[in-house]
Amino acid sequence: MAVPENTTFLCPHCNVVSRHTNAGTNSEYKQAILLKGTDEKDHKTEVVMRHFILKCDNCHKDSYFLVKEFARVLATGINPSVLAYSPAEAVHQYPIATPVVHTSVNNDVMRASIEAENCFSVRAFNACGVMARRAISCLCTDKGAKGKDLFEQLQYLKDNNLITPDLWEWAEELRIIGRHGAHPEWEEVSKEDAEYGLKFLQEIIRYVYINPAERAARRLKETKKKKL
Repeated sequence: MAVPENTTFLCPHCNVVSRHTNAGTNSEYKQAILLKGTDEKDHKTEVVMRHFILKCDNCHKDSYFLVKEFARVLATGINPSVLAYSPAEAVHQYPIATPVVHTSVNNDVMRASIEAENCFSVRAFNACGVMARRAISCLCTDKGAKGKDLFEQLQYLKDNNLITPDLWEWAEELRIIGRHGAHPEWEEVSKEDAEYGLKFLQEIIRYVYINPAERAARRLKETKKKKL
């Protein structure tokens, strides 16, 4: 994988989807590993770890990335082992984007959400699930949801139209992911589950807090224009 000259993503500093340009600070190192081929034998190959920094074209601040890329055995037989590099995987980013940072978001919900995102960035997926569940629990408390447990509280939010049926299903996913992350007798939270959980959480927070605040601000702006 070549280090990108530029790419576009949500800047964690200015919270704007903007182009980021390579700052020219790039390095890599390699580590030998063993991978099992189709012949059931171990084959020596390597992991390539790449470090680089991307600078936001909007706010001119830097974001650091550590990306892992490793060769894998595709086939074996009478020919030498066929190796190919797998898609690169971001192992670490600093800082990470926090779409939940908004003045309208409840502080407890925001803190738990940011902690969930931080856990994901260091591959602590079980902890990410637990903190995502905590964020939803804080949201229920903030909105006065009634019920003896989180399941009933989420049901209250849905029945009182504070969240849509689709968002309720997502919130239920977060509740289950959090349970898996907290209890060793349940299956561990995978990277995919944690990533989906964060996306669900961000969408729920946007619907409950950010969208209404942005609509109110827009209405206020239009009202002021009409008075001019």
